[in-house]
Amino acid sequence: MAPEWMKAMEAVRGPRGRAGLADPLEAAEWNGLQWIAGFLARLTRIHLTRSDAAQTAQTCLVDRRGLPI
Repeated sequence: MAPEWMKAMEAVRGPRGRAGLADPLEAAEWNGLQWIAGFLARLTRIHLTRSDAAQTAQTCLVDRRGLPI
């Protein structure tokens, strides 16, 4: 048997399982935040990928004797 607070939370939640998106402004704000979070994650991933590639290329540079430059 579920506690009363669990029943109350289930009653508040919508079909998608998240409470409080009935207000269109709140839904738009939530979608905007999701877009910003995704955008920042992509920027971070691109930056890390490029810096890792540059660092790898830098460590792969060796002279004729095989010593790192």
